[in-house]
Amino acid sequence: MHVLRKKIGPHVRPPYVRSMSASRTLIEQFQQTTLKHNFREANHRADALAKKVIGLVAIQPFFGGEQRTESEISLATIDPLVSIARTDWMWEAFLPPEEGMNRDHEVINVSGPRAVDLSRLDFPATIVFIGGFDSLKDWQKRYYEWLKRSGKEVYLVEYPNMVHAFYVFPELKESEDLIAHVKNFVHKQCSKVVES
Repeated sequence: MHVLRKKIGPHVRPPYVRSMSASRTLIEQFQQTTLKHNFREANHRADALAKKVIGLVAIQPFFGGEQRTESEISLATIDPLVSIARTDWMWEAFLPPEEGMNRDHEVINVSGPRAVDLSRLDFPATIVFIGGFDSLKDWQKRYYEWLKRSGKEVYLVEYPNMVHAFYVFPELKESEDLIAHVKNFVHKQCSKVVES
């Protein structure tokens, strides 16, 4: 929250945020995927860590970049959760205050121009979930393709008719399907550990 307060002031909130508690929740939600990715990266760089990450579940990861993607533009009026204005505000609040920082920062655009070379890292198996009506789907697909090009074990599951965060609606059959995919992925990764 320190970065948020420093960027926009202690009492200024975007119109869709009614309280700092809600603001903190929004920031925490979009940071989860970027933090998970960067933890994985750090995990593979730090030999001293006692635990090894054996799998990553990336459900509609919240990545971005300076370039506007086709999905960001075409879904701008359809996707109220992940609009360009909202994501730009979140990235601005998240970025360090140093000069020259932009959405191509390696924490936001993990597969972009400042990306870490994962090809030499023992990166965990990853499953990426994408919704067809998610404004960030092009970034999510780039993430999947980048992991694949880096020689990593990665799986892609697409839900062409779903929006960002569809999985929070348990009445949707796609939510149940996503949970089944996660369960199978976790069991598969855990069975590898047991076998070795």
